[in-house]
Amino acid sequence: MATLAQIIERNRRHGGSPYLLFLEVGLPTGRTMRFARDPQSWVWPLTDAQVGDLAQPGDEVAFVLPEAGSLTFSVGDGDWSGSVALERAGGEAWFEVAVFHRRSEDTLQGQPAGSYRLVARPDFCGKVRAILGPEETRLWQAMNFEHEDWAEGEGARRGTLTLTVFNAGGVPQKYVEELEDWRKQHGRVSCKVRVLVVNTALLDDPEPTHELALVDLGISIPAPGDKVHFTLGTLNTMGRMVPRRRIMRDYCSWLRSDECPHVATCRHTATNCKLIDQTLDPGRFERFGGFPFIGKGALFG
Repeated sequence: MATLAQIIERNRRHGGSPYLLFLEVGLPTGRTMRFARDPQSWVWPLTDAQVGDLAQPGDEVAFVLPEAGSLTFSVGDGDWSGSVALERAGGEAWFEVAVFHRRSEDTLQGQPAGSYRLVARPDFCGKVRAILGPEETRLWQAMNFEHEDWAEGEGARRGTLTLTVFNAGGVPQKYVEELEDWRKQHGRVSCKVRVLVVNTALLDDPEPTHELALVDLGISIPAPGDKVHFTLGTLNTMGRMVPRRRIMRDYCSWLRSDECPHVATCRHTATNCKLIDQTLDPGRFERFGGFPFIGKGALFG
């Protein structure tokens, strides 16, 4: 973490450069959404990825994949027409891997080692940003999003922040649907969210100018489906039980799928666990997360 003196010096030297607002949502599925509130996509921090503009036929952005693996690419929005090709070198010739006629951003799996390039074809006209790099490239996709003011309740009620991400190309919706499918199998695990401010003159610095760490309290896609709403907040430390462990007779305390594979669909009751034991998973009630032998009420310890 930068010291106060370093922050002051950084702001003095680079305060005149534009700032970017990034949104990062770490899904429990293992995937990560990264969006930039800007008309074009960005790479941050800059590592081995190559970034450039294609402005006329023959312009290219080249990258060498040192060993077989995945390749991250981006052909952005903009005032352009025609086609951009992703090509791989083979001897003295270039072989076509894919052709793009509109914005396209993805990671291609299982690519052989070698030289690659994004090149504007002869029918290309206009200008577009092109990005090419390895799998670990942190690509922040151009995506319009807005935020409301931080809202706090009375007393110890924790505050919330609502973010609205516009569902351009269905990209955010694809991630949310994947998340909901995962939660049906594993239970509801919150996403880890970061809101970052990054200076465009310091894209090689892995530390942002400012960072706000949050968790999701709810994600929704209201009709007609053109926006995704994220309700964010901080960890609810005021609402935690002390002691943390509550022992109950007829209520199962398992919350994660590694504790019980049925947490997403069961009712967490002894009766329901017995039904699962009899119909789906013999012996499951022996691993019930409650304590049927204690008396009524709850014990804490």
